[in-house]
Amino acid sequence: MLKFFRISLPVLLLLAVMQLAAAQPKYIFLFIGDGMGPTIRSYYFNQYPDSILEQFPVAVHNGTDNYQGKTTDSAASGTAIACSIKTYNGAIGVLPDKRPVTSLAKVFRDKGYAVGIITSVGLNDATPAAHYANRLNRRDAAGTLSDLMASNFDFFAGGALILPKEYSIKDYDKLLKQVKYTLVQSNEYSDKNPTKRVVYIGKMEPDWPAAPQKRHILSDVTAFAARNLAENPKGFFMMIEGGEIDHRAHNNDLAGTMREMREFDYAIRAALDFAKKHPEETLIVITSDHDTGGLNLHKLAEKSSWPKQQRAAFEISRDFVKLAAKQDDEKLIAFLVKEFGLGELTAAEKAQLVEALKVNRNPELSKKVNYRSMYGKYNPVIVQALRIRDARDGVSWTHFSHTNRKVITNAKGPGQEHFKQVKENSDVSRAISKAVFGEDVMKKANATTPMLVEKASEEYFNFISLTPRSALFRYGQNAEADLEITLTGKDYKKSVKAAGRYGRIAFDKLTPGAAYTVKVLRGGKVAAERTATLPVAEGKLIGRFALIADAHISLRPDLRYGRLFSCSKFALNDAFKA
Repeated sequence: MLKFFRISLPVLLLLAVMQLAAAQPKYIFLFIGDGMGPTIRSYYFNQYPDSILEQFPVAVHNGTDNYQGKTTDSAASGTAIACSIKTYNGAIGVLPDKRPVTSLAKVFRDKGYAVGIITSVGLNDATPAAHYANRLNRRDAAGTLSDLMASNFDFFAGGALILPKEYSIKDYDKLLKQVKYTLVQSNEYSDKNPTKRVVYIGKMEPDWPAAPQKRHILSDVTAFAARNLAENPKGFFMMIEGGEIDHRAHNNDLAGTMREMREFDYAIRAALDFAKKHPEETLIVITSDHDTGGLNLHKLAEKSSWPKQQRAAFEISRDFVKLAAKQDDEKLIAFLVKEFGLGELTAAEKAQLVEALKVNRNPELSKKVNYRSMYGKYNPVIVQALRIRDARDGVSWTHFSHTNRKVITNAKGPGQEHFKQVKENSDVSRAISKAVFGEDVMKKANATTPMLVEKASEEYFNFISLTPRSALFRYGQNAEADLEITLTGKDYKKSVKAAGRYGRIAFDKLTPGAAYTVKVLRGGKVAAERTATLPVAEGKLIGRFALIADAHISLRPDLRYGRLFSCSKFALNDAFKA
């Protein structure tokens, strides 16, 4: 016998709301087009009407300025995206007061998700490093690599490693093995290759000319990483950066910028292909850290001439420098016409190249005339050739650096509605957090010192400093718990209550030469017991000398070579030689 039930409209609405609330993404792709300003996107769409970037349901404009309200660099903006904070230019994962903070990627790691970091440029460059490193200066290549090895992330792939002085890729291969990472110097992504704790390094530049394109490497590695990280039952968080967009825009190379945009586009398509198999569980976010070059769009040509350029401008510049010492102006101009596909030059265009050649042959002219603002740090002849071509295509560049233009952030997938409220780059990871966890976890992360994942850390309780009259004791524990730390010795006993994951306790007014014992109680049980005898000062004090080497916030003790594998080694050598 059939029974019919009447369901009211409010109940249907409640069920619909419950269904929407339950739709939380399991797989998160965060795409960052470095330097991908709004006009670069607009021109790319004009050149490639099939642009996947324009097919996302959510699109908002957001600011990128640093904490001072000034034009950002990739470090400050990368940190804003990764950690939800505004900071100073050059900072990696630290606040303006230099305090380190926890990134969204580390939050995902600590919650059991797989984490992958992919970039077409240096793996420890500013934008990718902001997700795993905490450094006062983006130029600390050794420090960012140290933090990479301590990150416990599952997957890394980059176009290169930025190596500190006197270190080779072989040195880092050995260091990575010590923390159980496998270094693969190849862009061959096979399911037979190791996929857990792996670092892939290999150039990811597109083929020139564009057609036929043999392979889209950034797309390949995105698909490969997604396929393998999805084996984690909890899901994954991946950051994929199109870093070369910024590099090509810096030297106003329109052809190079468009080709890098195409690579970025195809990487996003790989994520969309993955989403087709997991439509209710995949969130894809696209943003940019800043605009580069300030591309201006005028009356665009019906048929663009930039595709005639057969290779990147920096490569043409490199060969031009070699030829300039041997060839006359006519042959050099012929070289430029061929390389940039300029065809027949007008009298005005040729005069512009001749003027740039004068500057190139006589650097003293740049001191008398304001050529620096005209050509930046780039070869004036190459810049002028690009400007001739760009004028024909109906575009121009404002300068060679970053601008404060707002960028565009897109989203598609469960939780996409949270991105409609994004106003600044620091809102992006908050929106991801709300979509995945139903709340803004970044508020707590901003007040939390970044630590290693608990299962990979080791507790420590020991003295770190002993002087004739004082001792400094430190502790680090896997989980927050109350401690009672007691120091006893000759006519001395002092107990201190402590809490938290880590900390330091100072004891003073001690007796030189006396022995002291420290006992650590946790939950009424002895967690550690250490004994030390204070040194006795002899002779006359003539000075004090201290060294601080590559400090890293971590519960895990230093590796075999410690944090001194970095530039600190050479600083120590120089100090002792002096």
